[in-house]
Amino acid sequence: MRRFLDNAIESYSWNRAVNCVRLYSGRFLDYKRCPSVHEVSIAASIAEGVCEEASKQGVDHVDAVHVRIGAMAGVVKDSLSFAWDVVVADTLLAGSRLQIEEIPLTVYCPACETERTPTSPAILVCPVCQAPTPRILSGREMQVVGMEVSVAVPHR
Repeated sequence: MRRFLDNAIESYSWNRAVNCVRLYSGRFLDYKRCPSVHEVSIAASIAEGVCEEASKQGVDHVDAVHVRIGAMAGVVKDSLSFAWDVVVADTLLAGSRLQIEEIPLTVYCPACETERTPTSPAILVCPVCQAPTPRILSGREMQVVGMEVSVAVPHR
């Protein structure tokens, strides 16, 4: 997977991965639904790590992968989900679900001395007192938190 993505990134547009996804999947894709190279590389990285861990654990197939992604992580949820389906084809993750938990942006307001959720991630001010809130407490995460697997129960 990594070799394919490296070649695709060198050969195609940095703005859209439509051609590399088309090449990889072998089917026509709607340009507006195609993920950016950023989400394709994130999906590939997650898949690589999960495949490695699943192999260590002796797992034959993964049903779902759970990730946490913060509002300011710079990841488009729909693009990542779409990229996931393309990247995991023909792996032990084929057909698995990518469960994305979105983590809201939380900041500390020094004027109010409490945690707040700004109305916009682009403007870091307290929604109550309008004081600047440069200290981000959560919302930048990008973590793989677990995987679901099916375990065959031996017949007696």
